[in-house]
Parts: sequence; C-alpha cells; structure tokens
Amino acid sequence: MLRKLQLIVLLMAMSMVTFAQVSDDFEGYNAGEQLVSQAVAQGLEYWTTWSETPGSAEDPMISSDFGSNSVVIAGTNDAVLLLGDKTVGVHNLEFDVYVPTGFFGYFNVLQAFAGANSEWGMQAFLDANGNATVDAGGEGAGAFTYSYDTWFTVKMNIDLDSDFAEMWVDGTSIITWVWSGGSFGTGTLNQIGAVNLYAWADNGTPGAHFDNISFEPVTSVDLLEDFESYTAGGKLVQQALAQGLDYWTCWSGDGGAGGAEDGTVSTEQTFTGDNSVMCDGTNDFVMLFGDKTAGKYSVDFYMYIPSGFVGYYNVLQSWGPGGAGATWGLEIYFNPGGIAELTAANTTPYETFNYPYDTWFHMENIINLNIDEATLLVDGTEVATWEWSLGASGGGINQLAAMDIYAAATNGTPKFYIDDIQLIELEPAIGPANIAVAPASFDVSLNPGGSSIETLTISNTGIANLEWDVFPSFTMGKAESAHEKTIVDYS
Repeated sequence: MLRKLQLIVLLMAMSMVTFAQVSDDFEGYNAGEQLVSQAVAQGLEYWTTWSETPGSAEDPMISSDFGSNSVVIAGTNDAVLLLGDKTVGVHNLEFDVYVPTGFFGYFNVLQAFAGANSEWGMQAFLDANGNATVDAGGEGAGAFTYSYDTWFTVKMNIDLDSDFAEMWVDGTSIITWVWSGGSFGTGTLNQIGAVNLYAWADNGTPGAHFDNISFEPVTSVDLLEDFESYTAGGKLVQQALAQGLDYWTCWSGDGGAGGAEDGTVSTEQTFTGDNSVMCDGTNDFVMLFGDKTAGKYSVDFYMYIPSGFVGYYNVLQSWGPGGAGATWGLEIYFNPGGIAELTAANTTPYETFNYPYDTWFHMENIINLNIDEATLLVDGTEVATWEWSLGASGGGINQLAAMDIYAAATNGTPKFYIDDIQLIELEPAIGPANIAVAPASFDVSLNPGGSSIETLTISNTGIANLEWDVFPSFTMGKAESAHEKTIVDYS
C-alpha cells in the first residue's frame, strides 16, 4: 500500500531586542520640589536615592535659578540615576554641569549600585578655584579646569565590548581607562549600573547643578571615512576601488573613477588628520550606504567652503549608476552670502540656515526609518524635522541609500571640502519577524519499507528575532498520525 507524507509547518513566537535609553532635562518637574519624589509619582523608575528613600534629605530639589530647570545637589543630597546594569554594547553618557562661585561639585558613575556594596567605575571632584580631579583607572588619574557660573558639558563613552572608557569636558578628552578597573584600577566588573549625584562635602560646600542628562546606546558605526588611507592629489573613487572599498563610486558608476566626476584627495583644508576630499569642477561622486529600510542613522560629516564659492550635497533614498531609479531624500545648496537652502518634504526651500565661510562646520543628517522621520542639524543646532518618505521633491520612499557629493554650479562656482564622514546606526531596526518556508508543503509517496529524505528551508526574512516550532504530521492512507513536537530555536 502507498503511504503519503505531508509536512505542515506551524508558527511561531516572536521576540524583539530592545535597547534602553534614559534622557531627562528636568522640564517635566516643578521647581522648588524634590526630584525623586516627583519622578516616582510620574512613574519614572530610573530615579532613586542612595538609601532608596524618595522624599528624604537625600532627595534633591529642582531649581530654576539658572534658566530652565536643573537639579541642584546640596546639603546631604544623594541621588541615583539607574542605567539598567548594562553588560554589552557601547554607550554614551552626557550631562551639563554648573558650579556657582563658592560651591563644590561631585559625581560618579557606578558599575553596580548596591548601597554600601556599590562598585565605582569613576568619580570626579569639582573642587576650589575651578580645579577638578578624576579617579578613573587610578586615583587622580585625570584632571581638568572648569569655569564658575557657566555651564559645561561632560561626556563619557563606555565600550563594554572592548572594556574601554573615555571622558571629555566641553569636547576635550580628559582621560581614557580600562572601564572594569573602576575608579582606582583595582576593579573587575565590566558593567554600567548608575550615575550618582552626591553632595560631597569633604572639600567645601556642595551646590553644583546638573541638567540635560542622557544615556543612550551607540549601536555601531557602519562606515567611517577620514580619507587618511589615500594619496593626496589622487582621485578618491579610483583609489578606494583599488583598495577594495566598494562604498565609493561616481554618479555614472565605477567607470567614472579617475575621471572628471571623481573627487580629489586634498591636504589644502582638513578637519582632522592630513587629508580631506575636495569637490569642484564637474565632480559628482557617491557614497553608498546599502539601501537601509529600517533603523535610525546619522550621516555625519564636516564641511568647509572657501569664500567666494558654493557647495552642495544630497542624501538619496534610492540610486543606481547614472542616476537610474534615483530618489532624492534631501538636497542642500550652500549659496552665496552664507545662506543655505534645504529642499525636503516636497518643498523648495523647506528651510534656510546660515553657514560660515573659511571654517569647518558640522553636518548631521539623522534619518529614522523606524518612524519615517528626518532631522537636519548644523553645528549641533536643529534646522528642521520632516517626514522622510515624502522625498526632496515628492515621490519618495522610506529608505536610505547613498550620499551624492556634487559640484553643483546652479548658484555659483562650486568648491568645498568634506572630512570625517560617518554613517552611524543610532538605533537598531524595529519591525516584526517574518518566517519564510520553502517549500510550504510537499507530498512523498513511499512503498512499504521505503524511505525518503526531504529538505525544507526555514528562514527569517523580517527584522526581529524569531523563535519557531515545527509540528510534522503524516497522512497514511485514511489514518493521520502526528509526530512528537520538535522545538527548534532560530534567531
């Protein structure tokens, strides 16, 4: 008798990977009232005190003494910002500090928060005469000066994957250290636990203000181009392709490498290092990003335009050699007089902004494909935010494909320099899992005593991780028999 085999694949439980992020500018609280008590009342679980007693003397006050709201650490205040006990990834911690004349300040970052059993990753003392010391990898291993009665910014990058940390004050690197070594270089815990804002009074009267605290993951830098691997005076795309770097091409395609479309590596103006790329004449070269359809990215670089010249670039949602299938997401014309025009959201101009001649300025093009939103920042100041998929001139799509650096002569003579380009993944892709099964089912006829080996391919064509179960069932004549459940973990 014939036996008929039919495989039925049933689905699946899905799980998503999430990344915690904390940001607090203190504007959601009432000045003159305690921080942690208000945070807890709002359901914000990331604030506590050292003894976990909101409303006690450890709970600091919200202040509006210096402009917008901040938190002042005075008396016996001892506030803790919980960061989730991170053990993997790269994370940025940033906040602003204001020390009034006659007062002192202190902060630390904990590897683990457990009261008296806490473990310190670093600590900083803001002492008399604007002198500060940092315990990081060793006592007093770092030092810097600060000004009274003005805000300054502290930033730390903590790379748990490499067990490495760096601290900056107002953009100047102060110290690097092995993160797990902790404050004194004797620790072993490679983890980020919390920030502790404590009214340290051993050296003077505490009274520092803190504002704009943020803690966020830096998931990856997908591309980094500083132009240092190329020979100055040579063509960029031609040299990149020779080195096997296939993210550079020309508007007409790789065939344009070395020709009039290809940019020139230059030493005339550089932001860092010895080289940048110059765009002039009829240059038209493209940096490919790989057709991103989900995630949040920053196309980040520095730009220099000499007096008397103009500049241009665009960010593309799709692109093919010669412009085949090209869709513009945004365009920026850097026109005479230091006035730039942004074309976006099917509007020309969508916004204008000023730019300086004869100095480097910072461009950040933030494209969030997860929520279909784009933001342009110039030297850290937001210019505009819009719906990305509208496209520069309409007909857009929610995708990130490339950046085109073009010597547009529309409004003047083009000549400009670009340095330190980064494509940074700010947030991972968000979306459902999707199971693909090939073939979806099959029939096999077997004679008595016969056997057959069949191949079934199961893949996840979605974004989130996928867990699935397989339930084979067999039809044998008129009787159906189900095998035991087989569980397979696929991610």
